Amino acid sequence: MAKIGLPDFGLIGSGIGQIGAAAGDLITQQGFYKAAQHYTQAGNLEGEAATIFGENANTARASGAIQTSQAKRQIYRSESSTEAAAAGAGLRGGGSVGDIMRSSVQQGALQLGIIGANTQIQVNSYLEQQKAAQVAQEGYYAESDNATAQGNAAGAKSGFDMLSGIVGIGGGAASMFAGFL
Repeated sequence: MAKIGLPDFGLIGSGIGQIGAAAGDLITQQGFYKAAQHYTQAGNLEGEAATIFGENANTARASGAIQTSQAKRQIYRSESSTEAAAAGAGLRGGGSVGDIMRSSVQQGALQLGIIGANTQIQVNSYLEQQKAAQVAQEGYYAESDNATAQGNAAGAKSGFDMLSGIVGIGGGAASMFAGFL
């Protein structure tokens, strides 16, 4: 007569532990996937910021061009007024009139130089911010890829743990029927 033995509770317990580990791995997997989602969203926001900074640089260029054009018109008007006043007074381009004209030209050149420099500073600032946003975007996308890979690894580990748990429980239960063989 065959005798029914006791199950191997150590194997069964280990199997149950493996199934619990598989459940924990699935939860970990979901956490990594959620993190990847958030990194992707952050990367998308940085991409939008980079676009805006690029648009701001273009706007600064256009603003500088407008300011330059306005300044040139103002300089021309000032020089023309000086020439007209001198001519109206019967003076020629020499002496004090020449000094006034030279000073006017120098002031105009200085004003145009300042506008150009300020414009370029603004444009460069926006372009640097654009580059920084692009680098941040790449970093966030890399973090998203990393989190996705870790989530995939946790999912694979979950499958392995589940299989190990089932085999352990099955092996522990099989020991109970080993006496029948």
